[in-house]
Amino acid sequence: LGNPLDLAPQGANDGEVLKWNGAAWVPGPDNSGGTGDVYNEGVGIDITGTAPNFLITNTGDLDITNELQTLSIMGNQLTISDGNTIDLPAVPNYIEGAGIDITGNVISNIGDADNNPNNELQLLSVNGNQLTITNGNTVDLPAGANYVGGAGINIAGNTISNTGDLNATNELQTLSINGDQLTILNGNTVTLPTGTTYTAGNGIDLTNDVITNTGDLDATNELQALSLNGAELEISNGNTVDLTPLLTMVGDDWGNNGDHIFNSNAGNVGIGINNPAARLHITGNGESIRLQSATPSIGFSGAGPGPAFVRQTAQMFSMSTSDVSNIHIQPNGLNAIVAHGLTGHVSIGNAIPSPAALSVLQKAGGISLTNNNSGTSWEFSASPVNGNLELFNNNFGAGLPVGIFAPNGQYMAVSDRRLKTDVSLLSSGALGKLMTLKPMTYRYVTEKADASKSIGFMAQELQEVFPELVGSFVDRETHKEYMNVNYNGLTVVAIKSIQEQQTELNALKKENEELKAKFQSLEARLLQLENKQ
Repeated sequence: LGNPLDLAPQGANDGEVLKWNGAAWVPGPDNSGGTGDVYNEGVGIDITGTAPNFLITNTGDLDITNELQTLSIMGNQLTISDGNTIDLPAVPNYIEGAGIDITGNVISNIGDADNNPNNELQLLSVNGNQLTITNGNTVDLPAGANYVGGAGINIAGNTISNTGDLNATNELQTLSINGDQLTILNGNTVTLPTGTTYTAGNGIDLTNDVITNTGDLDATNELQALSLNGAELEISNGNTVDLTPLLTMVGDDWGNNGDHIFNSNAGNVGIGINNPAARLHITGNGESIRLQSATPSIGFSGAGPGPAFVRQTAQMFSMSTSDVSNIHIQPNGLNAIVAHGLTGHVSIGNAIPSPAALSVLQKAGGISLTNNNSGTSWEFSASPVNGNLELFNNNFGAGLPVGIFAPNGQYMAVSDRRLKTDVSLLSSGALGKLMTLKPMTYRYVTEKADASKSIGFMAQELQEVFPELVGSFVDRETHKEYMNVNYNGLTVVAIKSIQEQQTELNALKKENEELKAKFQSLEARLLQLENKQ
């Protein structure tokens, strides 16, 4: 005794056991049953057969009202297994329009089948001064400008060449000196003051009394300066070109490209307007100004450190400042929206910064939220009378709040008798119904396991007793409908139950007093009988 029994594996694999086959112990799986196996079937399970061969059958939940159902369709009738049948709306009968082909269930675009060449993509071509559009008309282009070569300008075909300045009176000259006589080539001679000493500078050679220009002797490649005087373009030490062919004179203004760009005497520039009222004045429909780059920006710089700027990037469009200046949106001079440069907080209707990240200065209505699909709107407004926070809903009435929060945080529901109709007493039996409710503790499935438990009721159970206190809402992501509970309404039910209980207590009290009076009467009569004896 005490020594373990050591069995040889007999070739058994991991998880197998040794079984007696009537002649020897052989390896085999440990799941083939045996005469000692006893299986107990649970609800919805049926076990038939004998060891080692058992048949386990799922007989299912026999309650047909909560089974998974199967949908089937025949024609336009949709049927649910063990349920009803409904008629589906008739399938639309599609008719193919121009350029569309319907074959079976395939809708194909076969192009513009109206054979109308007037709405096709066109090509432009030019021949001489005629501009032609394919499958369309031809127009004559305006004749080009007729340029005439002025002094020093040669026009040959479409080539304009500078042939030099032909005016000998403004050329670069050569100076020479003889004794005290200074002479300019092709010009006059002046007598120099006695004793003047000249020093040769850059580009000048001073040999004996001769001053020579050793610099750039080519007068045709000197640096020149351009200036504009009205429609005259002038080059320093050169000729003047009349820009009239390019610029059309309009009074004292100039215009270009069909009188679309103007420069007034006041220095204002207009685009699309010939009397600009600002430094840049643009008139036109649609997109009037375009800034195109990777990060287009407009900067604003005043007397302060600035600048402010409006900028677009791939991620955002921003209106910004690089200092603590506020950003205002002021229609009609009113502070509609103010972003404060020091804190980044936003105010609506008020330029004074607030400790809150978003503050609203209420002047008439409050904050309104409107659902675009249903048109239902909520408004949150601070009462100018007593400072209450009032909640409005357009389905309840434009001027009637549906709920009120007092300044001390207390919530008050609207309950004026004049605002109610179909009024009737709550039926009896509230106490009995209230006693059937099951108060629960729970956590929501979205909460963590260590979250504090909540106290309340299951909406499905409450609906069976007080359906008036149960509503519904829809998950906006999954579109599933769930139930909610009006716990404030349970207060009314509790008060009704207390009243019913008090009525029962009053009846028991009256009954107790009556029994007490009868007992006292019997006790007095017994006392009288004892005294008589």
